[in-house]
Amino acid sequence: MSEGHYCCTHPTSTVTVRPPLTVENCDDCNRILDRSLKCGCGRRVHLTGSRSDTYPCDCGADYNGSGQRLAPREQWGEETGEHPADIYLASHAELDSDHFGW
Repeated sequence: MSEGHYCCTHPTSTVTVRPPLTVENCDDCNRILDRSLKCGCGRRVHLTGSRSDTYPCDCGADYNGSGQRLAPREQWGEETGEHPADIYLASHAELDSDHFGW
């Protein structure tokens, strides 16, 4: 049962459901081709980056890379005094450090 994602060298894949995630792997090299989950609104959210990224659904829900639904954005940083921009910058620190040479 493939959703049409293929490894560049291997034409077949297997879809495994590990709630809340659906993971598609290449049958030959086991490379992850797609990770996604079904949002409460019914839309599919693809988790395409690293596990530290935040993945928004079009309905406004946010998920982490493990498929856990996050608190609403207006509550982010409430206990710690963080601003949502601080959280975004922390999740992209490797990009910033490479870009700025930190």
